[in-house]
Amino acid sequence: MTDQEKTMEYTASKMTPDDFIRLKAAAEGGDVNAMGKLAERYLYGDGTDGNPEAAELWLKKLDDYWGEKFLKTGEMEAGESQRAVLGNLTLALCNRKQYEAAREANKKQRRVVKLMRAHEDTDDVRRKLGYVYIQAALVSEIEKKPAEEIPWLKKALGVFLPIYQKQKTKFWMTDVNTAYQYLKDACTELGSKEEAIDWQEKSIAIRMETDADKMSKSERISLAADCHSCAFACSKTDRRQDAIEYYEKAIELREGILAETGGSSALRKNLSGSCHNLAGLYRKKKQWETAEMYYCRAIELREALLKEDATEVVKKSLAYSYHFLGMVLHSEERFEDADHAFQKAIELRENLYFNMKVNSVRADLSATYRRIGLNSYSAKRFAEARSWLEKSLELRTLICEEEKTKSAQEDVEQICRDFADLCAAEGNDAEAQEWMVKISQ
Repeated sequence: MTDQEKTMEYTASKMTPDDFIRLKAAAEGGDVNAMGKLAERYLYGDGTDGNPEAAELWLKKLDDYWGEKFLKTGEMEAGESQRAVLGNLTLALCNRKQYEAAREANKKQRRVVKLMRAHEDTDDVRRKLGYVYIQAALVSEIEKKPAEEIPWLKKALGVFLPIYQKQKTKFWMTDVNTAYQYLKDACTELGSKEEAIDWQEKSIAIRMETDADKMSKSERISLAADCHSCAFACSKTDRRQDAIEYYEKAIELREGILAETGGSSALRKNLSGSCHNLAGLYRKKKQWETAEMYYCRAIELREALLKEDATEVVKKSLAYSYHFLGMVLHSEERFEDADHAFQKAIELRENLYFNMKVNSVRADLSATYRRIGLNSYSAKRFAEARSWLEKSLELRTLICEEEKTKSAQEDVEQICRDFADLCAAEGNDAEAQEWMVKISQ
């Protein structure tokens, strides 16, 4: 049997117990291919129980074998085999929480790659060094030391970026993006929000150098998800215009996929989320027409999702879109249209409250009762306004009695102010004063 045939046999995805016994016997007999495959089986628990200690034993034997061969012959294949073995050894040591030993294995891996570069300094060999730096960062990540990840990731980026700038291909771009994504995650873990956004923006920018029509579906889905995530992060740091642009890009990508393939439920759910959030940003900018357009698109998508799977999550999301659409329509003084939107939100939230009886749903329902009450007040339908505000106050009072928090008390006080305003509009100054007294108490 040739070495290639042996490798194919040992790489079989499904091993019987007899297969494993033969593999182990071959490894113990000195078959290098079998030693490598046996180490991987122990490392990943494939065909046998995971055993990092046994994996470490076999990997050290292979390191000695390939290291000696590489030093004697200078063959790049031997060097690459030793590098791969040391990469697996680093993982095995991490699995055993032997982090200092893992760092030593990674350090030895770096030395091997530098020797390989002395023999053959190509982009492919440099790329291997970049990924050895990535693995050094991953050791720190596994040990939960994100601050130690960043210097290694920047070293990897220093390797990948010049190659990409020279080659300008998607293959090399993937390496740069990998470094950007890991840097974003490390900064997020450290709580460095602005720096995390900066790395995510770099990741998005480099992928957008490729035209969307040349991206695969999975690449566009991934890019859309990152645009949405970056938009959300920007909105939390008062970078409203940047957030709008990233949400618009996420929507453009997701609408494109939807138009081509019909899309999955997950895609439509994510698209509705981008539309809803973007509508919220336009609402805060008082650009009512644009906000309305995106809320309506979110509602269209969520109504369709509700017909497929009437889960509490979908009902909550749809209720939010109707609630905020009502607020937009109220701001445009389209009181009847706003009533319709608020009524749809109330229908959903009353159903949720009936089934769940939790304060978060009670608070949402109270908020919509209040908003439809204010809408009735603006339309000078004072009796309706009073009825809705009473419902809102009843729920808010229950929450306040249970939670006894400052925010819950402030919510109650706000509705009391609404009642005072309503009474004043009705010409009932005495009752308005009574409501103001309740606030002071």
